[in-house]
Amino acid sequence: MTGSKRAPSLPDVPTIAEAGMPGYEVLTWYAAFAPAATPKPILKRLYDETAAVLKSAELQEVYRTHGLEPGGESPQAMEKYLQGEISKWRTLIKASNIKAE
Repeated sequence: MTGSKRAPSLPDVPTIAEAGMPGYEVLTWYAAFAPAATPKPILKRLYDETAAVLKSAELQEVYRTHGLEPGGESPQAMEKYLQGEISKWRTLIKASNIKAE
């Protein structure tokens, strides 16, 4: 498990940090994005509708069956997370001298 906590679907599998690589965390995540000029009322409705679906018992069961955890964080929380991911990967890419081919 490459996350910071054990997966509920595999509680006996240690995280990579527990296995000897503290500070390592790589997650798979999905998000919905809209064009920058999208009016705020439309963004709010998109978020509200998506969050309602993600909170539904039916979808949560489907996700858990596949070892996934549904999110539904606020747009502000997602923006903060995304900025952290950009910073983390930018730093790693520069430190490793990775170049686009």
